[in-house]
Amino acid sequence: MKCQIICTTHSFEILSSLPPEGRVYLDSVAGTTQVLKGVSAEYACGKMGRSGASELDIFVEDQVAQTIVEASLDQNLRTRCNVLEIGSHSSLKRLMAGRYMENRKNCLCLLDGDQKSTFEDTQKEIANSCDGKFSAQSEIIQEWVKTNLDYMPGEDWPEKWIFTKGIECFESWQEMALQFWAIESAAKLKELLEDAMAAGKHEEFRTLAAALALQEENVRSQLITWLRTSIPESFSPISDKVSSLLS
Repeated sequence: MKCQIICTTHSFEILSSLPPEGRVYLDSVAGTTQVLKGVSAEYACGKMGRSGASELDIFVEDQVAQTIVEASLDQNLRTRCNVLEIGSHSSLKRLMAGRYMENRKNCLCLLDGDQKSTFEDTQKEIANSCDGKFSAQSEIIQEWVKTNLDYMPGEDWPEKWIFTKGIECFESWQEMALQFWAIESAAKLKELLEDAMAAGKHEEFRTLAAALALQEENVRSQLITWLRTSIPESFSPISDKVSSLLS
């Protein structure tokens, strides 16, 4: 097997150019080495000093969840938080165990909504990952997880939740999209949304952006912002949770 090793300084540009499977972060936690695979460039550089300190670190799985969280928070809350895209839910759970053992408990983990049914197993898994002297603290750790781990809105992955909500409240935001995206009719816009939903898990925004011939990041940010404006009550549980941890 051929292996390419890249040696660099704390370069965000180089780290972000690597595929997720090409990034492995080695951390020292309670005298042991913790391996986090597939971490984002933002998270890795933040751990190495790129980002400033914050009152609360918020961990999410991907960029869609990150955009939803940032749109849910007002300017005051955003300045007090650091929202980090970490990677898979397994990486998030290992990270939470590490933060507990490091006694850096000012964090909130937001797993995707389709993980809600496994909450009790997640509590136990995080507690069991805290080894050594923390093995006797299982119940205390699980109580901490109960407070500091929550879920993204809905019962599905974030893209499906966004597109489902977008179609449900279509009338409230369609005019903004028709004008900003220069689409010929509301019927055409709805057709594009339905086609994107049919593209499959995590392919929704990529499909919509390709059909619009626009940058995926811009399309994602715009649609989520329009929905945040149209149905703020659907986003408020996130800001309520963050506010409670900062109070």
